[in-house]
Amino acid sequence: MIETSKSKVGYLALSLGLGAALAAGAAYGVDAMYVDTAGNVGIGTSTPDTLLELKGNAPDLRLSDTGGFHGAWTVGVQHNTGKLQWSDDSSGSRIPLTLARNAVSDLLSIGVTASDRINIAGNVVMTGTLTTGGPTCSGGCDLVLSPGYQLDSIEAHAAKMWAESYLPAVGPTPEGGAGFNLTEKTGGILSELEKAHIYIEQVNDQVKTLTAENRGQQQTIQALREELREQDAAQAALMARLEQRLAVLETSGHRGSQ
Repeated sequence: MIETSKSKVGYLALSLGLGAALAAGAAYGVDAMYVDTAGNVGIGTSTPDTLLELKGNAPDLRLSDTGGFHGAWTVGVQHNTGKLQWSDDSSGSRIPLTLARNAVSDLLSIGVTASDRINIAGNVVMTGTLTTGGPTCSGGCDLVLSPGYQLDSIEAHAAKMWAESYLPAVGPTPEGGAGFNLTEKTGGILSELEKAHIYIEQVNDQVKTLTAENRGQQQTIQALREELREQDAAQAALMARLEQRLAVLETSGHRGSQ
């Protein structure tokens, strides 16, 4: 059944007697909905360029759930900036996703290939934390601190580093702005950092040992200096006594010659 309304100008409804299956209303000179010969549907326009086109001042598309949650999402164009925004509440105050006009091509790709599920062409600014679930720590990470781990000596590790021109656990990093696996690099850096702390502890223990040995040597040197002073004093006293005796002998000999 086709229904029109005298009280609603431009109102048209198609129904099966149980409520309108399709209803449309329009203001003067404006098509509320238009279907062209190509099957394109226009809402607010009679010249739709795509299969569905919404046209108006800040047009929005709202998806409302009538189930238990009764949530709603609104996708629309911000009228003063032209940005595409996704809002998850009726007031539009929470906008978790915004896309600006004139963005670069392939700014965000999701599920394009099996190996690259999300590809972002540009800088990433985050205010939260980043947690990855990919493979990492191929260089050992915390295993470096576990008992029985075969850690290279400082000399052997340094030899590998200089021979390969990169930290062994981190691996080579491409130059010239080429991308690299941040998750793997982070795990390798953590492994090398923990190794560095172990080496620092080893060097610190060596320094402590050498410091203690040096302190003992200094004490020995000080004791030898004290002993040398005592020997110098004893030698000086002996020389004084010898000089006194010589003086006595010289005096006695002088008297005998008279």
